Amino acid sequence: MPRAKQRRIDLSPYPLVALVLQGGGALGAYQAGAYEALASENIHPNWIAGISIGAINAAIIAGNAPRNASKSSADSGNASPRPSICRTGP
Repeated sequence: MPRAKQRRIDLSPYPLVALVLQGGGALGAYQAGAYEALASENIHPNWIAGISIGAINAAIIAGNAPRNASKSSADSGNASPRPSICRTGP
């Protein structure tokens, strides 16, 4: 079955993009997949914030280059000691 043509998301009207991740156990794995989907569309947040497991994932994402962040998020052993509110862009 042929893939549907994907429409690119235009973020030009938004000078800053924030990713806010909440806590709650199993959400940690979902958040890693959600970030990977955003990154595959070349959407990289300027600000990342989180609480509980979301703070751990936010630190992993902020502490890694965009191409490595989704891989590291899947492995919780790579947690970065950064604070839970991190600026990642210009």
